[in-house]
Amino acid sequence: AMFYEINQKTYFFKGGQYWRFTGGTMDSRYPRSISVWRTVSDIDAALYYGDWNGQPRTYFFKDGQYWRYTQGGSSRDDSGYPRSLSLWRGFPARVDAAFTGTDGSHYVFLENNYWKLAPNRAAVDTSGAYPRSVATDFLGCAKTLIEP
Repeated sequence: AMFYEINQKTYFFKGGQYWRFTGGTMDSRYPRSISVWRTVSDIDAALYYGDWNGQPRTYFFKDGQYWRYTQGGSSRDDSGYPRSLSLWRGFPARVDAAFTGTDGSHYVFLENNYWKLAPNRAAVDTSGAYPRSVATDFLGCAKTLIEP
């Protein structure tokens, strides 16, 4: 799993460790233990959500659950986590990957499908019919198989 933060840092997570990069260069004293994020090892996905009501937040996903981490001067994990993904209206049962697009939209993925998140709400965007196909929408593949 990985995410890119507004501070121009990219974070990569694998097993019980994480790495932080600035541009293409790993920052000194990395890798570090994922325990500093107060989440479990082997996360499935991470998403830097950005400001949510003025607070920069990162979400970690694993096995149908999520953890929220609020960043800033007193970075901390938020109490009451992990929570079930079922609390996010319209979400899949689990998440394989997540990212923020160049337009600031947030997406979660499960297998060959994706969901766009509603801004500043724990829900899927209702302006589109989700889930949608990664192959069709992101890769430009045809919706139907063309016979030779």
